[in-house]
Amino acid sequence: MAFDWRYVNGWRIGTIQTELNRRGILSAGYKGKGGKWLPPGPWSRETVRQMLMNRHYIGEHWEGGERIDVECPVFITREVFDGVDEMFKEEKMRSNGRPATKHLLAGFLRCKICGRRYRTVTGSGRPTCYTCGNFDYRLRKQICKANSQVQCHKIEEVV
Repeated sequence: MAFDWRYVNGWRIGTIQTELNRRGILSAGYKGKGGKWLPPGPWSRETVRQMLMNRHYIGEHWEGGERIDVECPVFITREVFDGVDEMFKEEKMRSNGRPATKHLLAGFLRCKICGRRYRTVTGSGRPTCYTCGNFDYRLRKQICKANSQVQCHKIEEVV
C-alpha cells in the first residue's frame, strides 16, 4: 500500500505516516541500543522512508553494503521501486536544505546582546523572520536572551 500511495498517488512521506497510524497499522519492532528489543509501535517519518528505500521488497538481499545472492520473495515490481527511488532523487534535488530565497539582510544583521548573526526562520502560515542565530539545534531551543524576531518584509521595505 505504501509504495502505491507514494508512486501512484504521489503522497509525501508524512502523509503516508499519518495514514498508516490512522489505520492502526503498527511498524515492526526492532533491536535498539544495547540489544534491547523495542516493540512494534506507531510509524515515524524515518521508518516510512527506510521502508520505501528497502531493496528487500524487490527480492534483493543486502548485508554490509554488499548484495548477497539468495532467494528473496518479491513484494513489489522493480518499476514501482525505481519510480519511488526516482521521486526521492527529484525531491532531494529540489530541497537541498538552503532557504528558497536569499533575504536582503541575511548575514549582515547582528544580535545586540550576543553579537551572533541573525538567521531567517520560516513556518507554515507565518511570515519569514530574522532572529538571533544563537540557537541549539539539538535541543531546538533559543540560547540567546534576545528572543525577539523581526519580520523580513517589514525591515526590507525600509532598507
